[in-house]
Amino acid sequence: MSMSRQISSLLIRTRAVTVSAGKPFTWASGILSPIYTDSRIVLSCPAERRAIVDAFVEEIMHECPDFDVVAGVATSAIPWAALVADEMHKPLIYVRGKKKEHGKERLVEGRLEKGQKVVLIEDLVSTGGSSVAAVNAIRDEGGDVTHCFAIFTYGLQRSVQNFAAALCKLVTLTDFETLVQIGRETGYIKHEDEQELARWADNPARWKPE
Repeated sequence: MSMSRQISSLLIRTRAVTVSAGKPFTWASGILSPIYTDSRIVLSCPAERRAIVDAFVEEIMHECPDFDVVAGVATSAIPWAALVADEMHKPLIYVRGKKKEHGKERLVEGRLEKGQKVVLIEDLVSTGGSSVAAVNAIRDEGGDVTHCFAIFTYGLQRSVQNFAAALCKLVTLTDFETLVQIGRETGYIKHEDEQELARWADNPARWKPE
């Protein structure tokens, strides 16, 4: 079984994926979605958590082994970044959603030296807006970011455009297409839900439940 299928399988097995076409979820971007993926649930499952960390390490070593620092995007990617940094014996930093309003008023927390190569860890990517904002924040602090690694992507065109504009390569452990395929094969996603997911994927910005 490929890595992508393995990761999608464990997301479904841990019930980190919820499909609810009748009562859709609203993303921070305002997009309505019949599906919600929550990697924080997997943090409570030791075997599956280990599998994701191992997959992250494998992809990082393949794509950019010569790096200095692991960065996490607040808040849900911070635990994954910490686990990866610990496994790879690397320093850890994280990027806030917005600048701290007191103390040192920092956006990037931790020690980052100018010119250090940083790999960015995300849990999932929808539009890519928060990920690219984190990339830019690290670059503003003098860090060198060329890759973002995420557990899952919905594969939205907006995210593709955002990462391309930021000159940052997105590497994901699995994706929406694979997740739906595994969901169908295991019976986790019903036929009528699969049809609704396909309709949503055609135009997420305009989708509304029927």
